[in-house]
Amino acid sequence: NEATFLFSFGCPFLCTHCGNHAIARVYGKKNNSPRYSSVESCIREIKKVVSQFPVYRINFMDNIFGLDKKWRREFCEKYRKRIRLPFVCRSRADVFDEDCARMLRDAGCRCVKMGVESGNDFIRNKVLNRQMSRETVVKAFDIASKFNLRTYAFNIIGVPGETEEMIWDTIRFNRELKPTTSYAHVYYPYRGTALGDRCFKQELVDEKAWGEF
Repeated sequence: NEATFLFSFGCPFLCTHCGNHAIARVYGKKNNSPRYSSVESCIREIKKVVSQFPVYRINFMDNIFGLDKKWRREFCEKYRKRIRLPFVCRSRADVFDEDCARMLRDAGCRCVKMGVESGNDFIRNKVLNRQMSRETVVKAFDIASKFNLRTYAFNIIGVPGETEEMIWDTIRFNRELKPTTSYAHVYYPYRGTALGDRCFKQELVDEKAWGEF
């Protein structure tokens, strides 16, 4: 069995399709900076679960696992000594460096999931506000490969302004990255998010069908 945990809440980045910036706005903040459970409480929670159930792998669902480097270092050290189970986590290409890859691998990480979102620079950076160059994404996947970490690439298709050729850009980019697994989500416009609100404002959504979904 795979056990799933979430030890941090929030993400400081302002991607237009994500709800984190909308959550931040509710509380009058510029971004939704992550809040962390203490490392010791996280380890205790994992130990309790794996002592009660047959768990073969851990799946960390944090938006960006261990974005706080101090927290990540302490967690990885204690996890390696006291848990010793393989795990999967999520990261982000522009914060995933060799130090992060080495630390995760040594702690037992087997796969890192990262959002590519689009292989088209305009869609990725101007529409989705990822603010991430192609070179940055390529480097992150190369680093994962160097440290023998499997990779999972998240992609989004069907965003406003995207053409068929732009979707092919994403397909070609994934071929270049050579992730272990690729997945494409079809964009869904959530009210309150920057991109979702834009879709409704520009009347790109069939509101009757949307309301019945």
